[in-house]
Amino acid sequence: ARVADRLPVAGVWRSSRDARCVGRPVSQMLKVLIVEDDADDSETIRKLVRDVGLKFDQPFFTEHAHDIATAHRLMRLQQYDLFIVDFYLAGGTGLELVRELRLAGRTPPVILVSGRDTIEMPVELMEWLARGELTFMPKADLTPDAFAEVLRGILSREVDVLLIEDDQDEFKLTRSYLQLNPFYRFNVRWASNLDEARLRMRQESFDVILVDYMLGEESGAAFITELIEAQVQVPIVLFSGQDLVQANEQMVRLIGRRKLGFLSKAQMSTESLSRTLIHTLN
Repeated sequence: ARVADRLPVAGVWRSSRDARCVGRPVSQMLKVLIVEDDADDSETIRKLVRDVGLKFDQPFFTEHAHDIATAHRLMRLQQYDLFIVDFYLAGGTGLELVRELRLAGRTPPVILVSGRDTIEMPVELMEWLARGELTFMPKADLTPDAFAEVLRGILSREVDVLLIEDDQDEFKLTRSYLQLNPFYRFNVRWASNLDEARLRMRQESFDVILVDYMLGEESGAAFITELIEAQVQVPIVLFSGQDLVQANEQMVRLIGRRKLGFLSKAQMSTESLSRTLIHTLN
């Protein structure tokens, strides 16, 4: 009954090369199993996962196992997208569990953590680390920034973005903001005008379109109306550096119903821009 009450989540892990966002919610909840025999350390890691997820609009569902036996029991009930395992556990080592996961052919990534200054590293573990098949973090390094960077490497998914912006500096700034997101690899393509945007849309596929409100003498808002009338299914975000935005009634209605994203450039940051794109995709 306890398991049945949880939110239904896809439990099969796919690598970032295969995990494309088209046709599925990109911010689906990710399940994390923390295998840690110290209750305080487990709570610290759980809070870290939650806080990083909240900051970047990526929900996590965490569970705790205080030993390998409990981990086995939970793993029989459901699948996980990420394991965080303490190297030293009461009655065994986290490496035993890591070996079992690999031998069983399970592919979710594993972060091995340790609070000791010195640990004995088996050659097997060193080889996994060198090949990128395992991640290691000292507990002293478990800060939000360091943890977010590690998660970026092992959990990130790709989102193809068409940015329609007539100012190259604004394009570079927007792209740099998106590249800092730890959970999504935003591949940003640039169109400096509407003709170039139309050509790109005929030649390439995109997960989301980000349109500047003013494109020189052209109107990004009018282009959005054109896309809507053509029944283009790609999610769209309008962003503006203007204090006043002249938008038609249809566009305001779409924004109000969250079927069209909107963001002010004055409020733009990695968090706000990423959140707006992801919410619009969903």
